Amino acid sequence: MQSKTMSADSPSNACPARLPARSMDVDDAGAMVHKWEFGDPAKAKTLRFRMDKCIGCDLCRIVCPTSCIELGPVPEIASGKLEGVPPILVNHETCAYCGLCAAVCPTGAFEFSTAPADFITIEELPRFHFKPFVEHVQRHMKRSFDHPASSEVKAPPSLKKPSEGKVLLRGDLLGKCDPMGCKGCLQICPTGCFWVPKKAEDIAALGKITVDDDLCIHCGACRNACPHRIIEVTRTRVEHELPGGGKMPWHAAWEKRIGLLLEHAGQVKLRPKLQVAETAQEQPPAAAPAVRLIEIPREVKEQLLRDYEAVKESLAQVNTRYWIEFTKIEPLRKAISKILPSKKGTRRSGTGQPE
Repeated sequence: MQSKTMSADSPSNACPARLPARSMDVDDAGAMVHKWEFGDPAKAKTLRFRMDKCIGCDLCRIVCPTSCIELGPVPEIASGKLEGVPPILVNHETCAYCGLCAAVCPTGAFEFSTAPADFITIEELPRFHFKPFVEHVQRHMKRSFDHPASSEVKAPPSLKKPSEGKVLLRGDLLGKCDPMGCKGCLQICPTGCFWVPKKAEDIAALGKITVDDDLCIHCGACRNACPHRIIEVTRTRVEHELPGGGKMPWHAAWEKRIGLLLEHAGQVKLRPKLQVAETAQEQPPAAAPAVRLIEIPREVKEQLLRDYEAVKESLAQVNTRYWIEFTKIEPLRKAISKILPSKKGTRRSGTGQPE
């Protein structure tokens, strides 16, 4: 009798019903839906990400146990230079679907669910106090740049402040700050802590921009939004509770990830100074090599313009940007081939002529 060896690297030898299936899609509301189906009978974990709620605070990236979250161009998004771009990117192929990102998110940008619904519930994850605190402040504040939200919103005693820490503005870099031109920290702060003094005496005492600590949750969104790294955020405590008194084996791993919120808070990477030798002599610029220009035929230029207009709308979609960011060649190729079916399997030479 011959024996068969089952290998994780040999899908043909495994039971198809037990093979996990990962997928990413965009729903009708524009949210990115990451799904992991597995088991027999089938179970599923779903992570829904709404980029319109995301502030790029970085809390989810820090607690993520598989480092599947990357920070996007937050300064450009916060200042309004980029629209329709997610502040973070999630690699669903390395995501463990643990739900920690949904638990720590202060704005509800992540939604975690399972099928069946009672397989894993949000109550079985660590409980943070960021989201209820932010919801209360945003429900009552009217965002303004000339006064902090704390002047009109007070947190009730029953609502626990989610963190302790400090936000500092670096005096050595403050000269680069253009608060009303950039507005990054002013617009991104979820609790309206940043404001711009108007009176001369306030400017003399507080500077051209200041931050009020009363409602600050030390999320770090302001630090990530600042293009000059003027803002430093220090977290000394993050309020949280573990379910069941923290007695399960995996709770220690959760505490380790949560502890990183304190370790990462004050770290600001500065660009190294350019070292120039004092004895260096100025060298004449080297002659530029001759460039041979190739004239592209007019009909080829017109065809390229038509192709661009055809794919321009697709490039603005979230799933297309996701495929490009994570080099998902096959779904990108299929999408482009549907838009430009006549170009499928056709390559152009350096002269612009089809090969």
